[in-house]
Amino acid sequence: MKVYDSIVVGAGPAGLLAARKLAENNVEVLLLEKDFELGKKPCAEAISERGLIDAEIPIESSFIVNEIFGAKVYPPNEERFVEISRSGEHSWKGYIIDKPKFLKKLLDIAVSKGVEAKLGSKVIDVKRENKFMKVFVKKNEKIESLTAKIVLGCDGYASLITKKFFNSTKIEYISCFQYTLSKCNIEDEHTLMFYLGSLIAPLGYLWIFPKGNGVANVGVGVRKGSPKFYLDNFIQKHSSIFKDSKILSFGGAPVIISGQLPKITDDNLMICGEAAGQVIPFTGAGIHTSIVAGKIAGAVAAEAIKNNELTEKALITYKRRFDEIFGKNIEKSLKAMRIFEKLSDEDLNKLAEILSGEDIIDLANGLNIEKVAKKLFSHPILAVKIAKALLT
Repeated sequence: MKVYDSIVVGAGPAGLLAARKLAENNVEVLLLEKDFELGKKPCAEAISERGLIDAEIPIESSFIVNEIFGAKVYPPNEERFVEISRSGEHSWKGYIIDKPKFLKKLLDIAVSKGVEAKLGSKVIDVKRENKFMKVFVKKNEKIESLTAKIVLGCDGYASLITKKFFNSTKIEYISCFQYTLSKCNIEDEHTLMFYLGSLIAPLGYLWIFPKGNGVANVGVGVRKGSPKFYLDNFIQKHSSIFKDSKILSFGGAPVIISGQLPKITDDNLMICGEAAGQVIPFTGAGIHTSIVAGKIAGAVAAEAIKNNELTEKALITYKRRFDEIFGKNIEKSLKAMRIFEKLSDEDLNKLAEILSGEDIIDLANGLNIEKVAKKLFSHPILAVKIAKALLT
């Protein structure tokens, strides 16, 4: 019976990095992906320079379509905006990528390191059997059974492995829908735009991410109602931007925004990326966190295989290492999101008068939320609604 050292399920950022790290550590790895084409899930396609560095991939024109110099956040009344500069305390560089090409580049690197990749191979079941994992794969209407010492579930928001082996009952999603539009009249194509408000994106936000030459990813995430309804309504009301626009593509998918699952390892099992809830809750950003999770999980799994120590006790090192980098950020971002989802449009309009771009970065990404809380204490109403809650 053929026994793989490791099987990675899912060829998104987490799975591709996990597979690569396993192979780089001279561990046999099989990568299974249900689709023949990578990156089919709709994505706003923004990533920071730090994310590309962590992916250990050259920053090159083959998958980068635009460079981002800043962002604007609009409150419900749209009378002003808060500008986020890429200089200052949180200096950053950002890019819009062609995600399918980005993932194909990561796949090519992984295969060059020794990863065996099978696309169009859908995992339909996973079972534990005699201290190994049985993985049942459907391809071209045929089902085969594979055996592995360790399985890494990097299979996204609908993860079969998460649902079968981990507690997924408290997972929460935000519903997203996005158009890629041409002929958008965008004043500055190197600036991201975000819009908030109960009539624009209830319990979420709407985004315009320019790709250059009049093309933009325009999408919305909401937790009440139909995201397409809100997006179509916004586009209709903002004819100055979209009156000549044409739809190039569209799609929708949920995003997990309830934070990292408490348990993400078990004997012979690990889950990574969105399958593990490793998404920044306030923003729904998950490419960078998935890259880091995959790298760590792959390295830890390789060490466990070499030591023939496949228990949860050995694999839990992965969660500890990930938490050192992103754990607190995810927790704080979730905390800020819970507070802000209770605010009225009037509150959000007021905040736009008070907060700086640095403050918004701190809140959304779970960085220095304590500093923002202290700033809001000088405003009696916001002190009660926000500041105290952020500090508790």
